[in-house]
Amino acid sequence: MWDGGQWILLGDEGSYAVKGSIKNADIDPEAEIDQSKIAGLESTLDTKVDKVEGKTLTSNDFTDELKQKLEEIGTNAETNVIEHIMLNGNEVLPLTINNLPKTVNLQV
Repeated sequence: MWDGGQWILLGDEGSYAVKGSIKNADIDPEAEIDQSKIAGLESTLDTKVDKVEGKTLTSNDFTDELKQKLEEIGTNAETNVIEHIMLNGNEVLPLTINNLPKTVNLQV
């Protein structure tokens, strides 16, 4: 840069970024990057269901829009599965009257 009387070096070859050369480690954790700058992020987020305080997925709140968003979630999405039921510190298995394993709907 010319300051009117002399040239001032603002950096060398290592002090500039070439498009496409920036890696995740180069980005400051405090950086506030606009979502539109991350390829595909906005369209991916558009397929997600937004959390709305006080709303549940009961029949009254389960709109066609929410149904469509849920249907668009990938088949490899993380699912919540109850694998163990504990009662007073002991694992229990729901059984029928005949002591056969039973599927139950838990209201949480």
